Amino acid sequence: MEMRPHLKKIWSLSKLDGFFLARMEDLLWLYSLLLDLLFPVVCFGRHQAHNREAGGSKFTASAPNANTPCFDGSYPRRIRTLKKIRLVQDDLNTHGTSAFYETFSPGEAFALAQRFEFHYTPKKEAN
Repeated sequence: MEMRPHLKKIWSLSKLDGFFLARMEDLLWLYSLLLDLLFPVVCFGRHQAHNREAGGSKFTASAPNANTPCFDGSYPRRIRTLKKIRLVQDDLNTHGTSAFYETFSPGEAFALAQRFEFHYTPKKEAN
């Protein structure tokens, strides 16, 4: 069987418009910052699994500018010492401060919203 991966369409970039460029520039700036343990950068996303054993999709979190796992055993204890969590994610409607208000009381939701700084990946188009 001949391998021909160049013929398989997986995904492509969206149009290089102002919306795409603004998001990309924001992420490049964010990733260029020096590691600051009081303002950690956490990338959160859902990835499609490509086999039945994996169960369809999984959520992952990583810290792009750190050499340690993002959610190790010390993370829950450290979260109170953090100034703000810089969260990088896609722009699903559930990925924003409104999700806090749908889950918690208004006071708790506002307090949580103040702890996060949201950054979004550029959109991609499926082929």
